[in-house]
Amino acid sequence: MTGATNNGQDFMRRLTEIIEANLQNEQFGVKELIREMGMSRSGFHRRITEVAKMPANQFICQVRLKKALKMLRETSLTVSETAYECGFHSVPYFSKCFRNYYGYSPGKTGDRNETELPAETGSLQKNSKWKKWLISAASLIIFGLIIFIISESAWFSSDNSGKKEIPNTIAILPLKFEGSDSMRIMAGGLTEAVLNHLMEIENLVIRSKTSVEQYRETTKPLKEIAKEMKVDYVIETSGWQYGENLQFQINLADAENDNYLLREPYTANLKEDNFLDLQNLIVFDIIEKTKTQLSPHEKEKLKVRITDNPAALNAYLQGLRYLDLSGQKGYFSLWQQAREENLKAKMNFEKAIQLDTGFIEAYLKLGQIYINNLGYDILHRKEYLDSGLVMAEKAISLHNNRIKGDEYRHALSLKSSYMRRQGKIEESRSLFEEGLKYGTVNTPENYKGMFSTYSHLEDYYEAIHAFYKYVELKPEEEIIAPWMYNQFCLVLFYTGFPDVAEKYLLECLNTNLDSVNFYNYMCLGNIYSGNFESSIGYANKGLKINPNSNHLLLLCNKTFSYLLLREFESAFETLNEINKHNWLNFPENYFTSLTALVYLRNGKPTLANQYFQEAITNLNYEISTGHRDASLFYSHFELAMIYAALDDKERALHYLKEVTNKPTIPRWIIICLENHTALDNIRHDHELIKLERELTDKYQKEHQRVATLLRQKGEI
Repeated sequence: MTGATNNGQDFMRRLTEIIEANLQNEQFGVKELIREMGMSRSGFHRRITEVAKMPANQFICQVRLKKALKMLRETSLTVSETAYECGFHSVPYFSKCFRNYYGYSPGKTGDRNETELPAETGSLQKNSKWKKWLISAASLIIFGLIIFIISESAWFSSDNSGKKEIPNTIAILPLKFEGSDSMRIMAGGLTEAVLNHLMEIENLVIRSKTSVEQYRETTKPLKEIAKEMKVDYVIETSGWQYGENLQFQINLADAENDNYLLREPYTANLKEDNFLDLQNLIVFDIIEKTKTQLSPHEKEKLKVRITDNPAALNAYLQGLRYLDLSGQKGYFSLWQQAREENLKAKMNFEKAIQLDTGFIEAYLKLGQIYINNLGYDILHRKEYLDSGLVMAEKAISLHNNRIKGDEYRHALSLKSSYMRRQGKIEESRSLFEEGLKYGTVNTPENYKGMFSTYSHLEDYYEAIHAFYKYVELKPEEEIIAPWMYNQFCLVLFYTGFPDVAEKYLLECLNTNLDSVNFYNYMCLGNIYSGNFESSIGYANKGLKINPNSNHLLLLCNKTFSYLLLREFESAFETLNEINKHNWLNFPENYFTSLTALVYLRNGKPTLANQYFQEAITNLNYEISTGHRDASLFYSHFELAMIYAALDDKERALHYLKEVTNKPTIPRWIIICLENHTALDNIRHDHELIKLERELTDKYQKEHQRVATLLRQKGEI
């Protein structure tokens, strides 16, 4: 008996070692574990059930969760970073698994006793099933009422256009693939291409990759998954490699009738024509089986190959997958890894273009990398942005012989991003709005893009409107991305609605459990609202979390709050804390002028002048080259504050007068005019008072405009 026990312990120890060695690999599942153990499938499943008393996928998840708890207790990693390190590429799914296993959320780990045991999983599952039953019952009743109303409306309607009023909803499960690494990457890109194509069809709603991630290793029937996700159809994707051939299996399940509409193997040779038609063929079959209505443009797009070169397509699909991986790493703030994936994607898109110089989609993706991803590299900014413009203009020119649809809109949007980054705001807006005339616009993804663009163009009303449209159209289960929450809250702070902003920051915190992010934006928001002591309080709370992490923004905003409170010694102490971490070369004019002002107010004029002159040189360069900050008059405002601090009233008022050309004035400019220590010497100057009144009137105009929209949405 002891020998059997020891064998069982050895088996469990070996399993755990293998899983922990592949902890960060989200693709590592049951098949990979069986291969590493060198056992037959049936023998493995029999052994693990006998020894571990649970299925293999549950055991893998348990090992990941135990490692996650250890990391949260013993390291300074955030919840998001821990989720990534333990192979969970979805924070909400990680939080759900963690809560089900331990009985509390990962964000509460620091508050728990280390001796506490995991919650009784049986009771958790029981409660979960009871909740799901109630939700399902309520959903069925509501669904029945909706169907009745729709059918009644259809009966009396005189519109016989045939266009569906309610789009089909589809969940596409994570790909399971067996083959070489390069083929796996390519197959992942093919899945991404199919997903992107389906998302651009107006009468389809595709569940987000984040929401389906929880089903990566599931053994649940597709019908049960469909009910849980509240979708009409579920698609299961799998693939195999044999030589140069790819076999792709698509299983399309109809949730309502509990049957498969499609169980089709698609076979293609990577060097032959059938590979070129694979994406369109899969999309066409899904459209046909789900009886989804297409617009003329959508039908035409299905007839067109994106390239006639199989090798170019292979490179393009690999680029798509690397681009997707870059986005995943960026979600977890793993910027260096995200950059590495970006560069792999860039290399593959460049290869695709070399093989096919008319490959529009490859130009678009490469332009996206140059402008939106790599274009923030300080050292190579101009080179990357100019390369991105070349890609965008090439994609636009190639549309002379092609129907202008979604890709043409993307090309115009890409050029719009370039113009915005170069400070050509009106040209940027014109290009973006021209693009809205083409392709399918009324989709969640497009409103997400509109929100981002209008936010950067500082059209706050349109940005907020686009955000609400995105929320209205997105699938219920789709989680709003943290960057959208953050940008939306900034817009609300800019327009003077801190209470609404705080509501959404709390919603974001409940979603991604990133408390440092919450405190950072609450710190910033309280500065914009004139609550400087509260801002310092939020900064201190954020700094207590992971004290060894880089909290540059929290420290900068804390320093600025002390300056606005005239607590100059405290500002100097906080600046010294920043200097301890070697951050003096942080490439922001805001930081340079902030440093100068702290030195000036603490009796160090020589050091202050050194930093002031550096900031003046940089800001003048921005104005002379038409930098985005100059086109939005931020460079002018910063120069006004610097010259006011240097007692050069004439130049200070000159640059402040330039700021009155700004179409909309954010709240933080008004707060600075009312409280900035740089203006203390000219606070009662009649010209300053006149300019302050003019800028306040502009702020109030946009504030009232946004207030009307927020009232319509029931926010205020």
